[in-house]
Amino acid sequence: MKIFIEGGCFDGKIIKGFCNRNSDEYEIYGFEPNDYHEKWEEIKTEYPKHKINFIQKALWIEDGQIDFDDSKDVGSTIVPTSKNYQRGNETITKCIDFSKWLSQFKKEDYIYLRMDIESSEYKVLDKMINDKTIELIDKLEIEFHDLEPSEDSKKKQDVIEEKFKEIDLNYRVM
Repeated sequence: MKIFIEGGCFDGKIIKGFCNRNSDEYEIYGFEPNDYHEKWEEIKTEYPKHKINFIQKALWIEDGQIDFDDSKDVGSTIVPTSKNYQRGNETITKCIDFSKWLSQFKKEDYIYLRMDIESSEYKVLDKMINDKTIELIDKLEIEFHDLEPSEDSKKKQDVIEEKFKEIDLNYRVM
């Protein structure tokens, strides 16, 4: 089975582009805590042969609910130390233990993960590395975001990338 997962899919524009470039052999999952149901439904209608699943939850390290800085635009985040975090826009959103969710798949599945989750990537990837669900990923595109203080971000990114190299993960930093 081939799976494409986008963490932080926003309005689905990347998923739409993926559908344009790829056949309907992929099962597609988009995770996004903001509510873009109308746009998501348009994409599902435009690509009826593709198996597209939009899940309105933030990727995280546990299931439940979490504070969410909802900027109503790009850069919404669940991480208070993110440079994007702006006090005053907080709300509560559902979150999902991504490692646990990912463990439903098998090593022989081909999983392409694109992750743009506004500073949550550090903890999510740490958990995936520690519980070895990262080894289910065949291809990873990741955007790292700054935390406060900024030097913490670079150190954490370096450690994570070193782990990627140790397991020979095919990855690209966006």
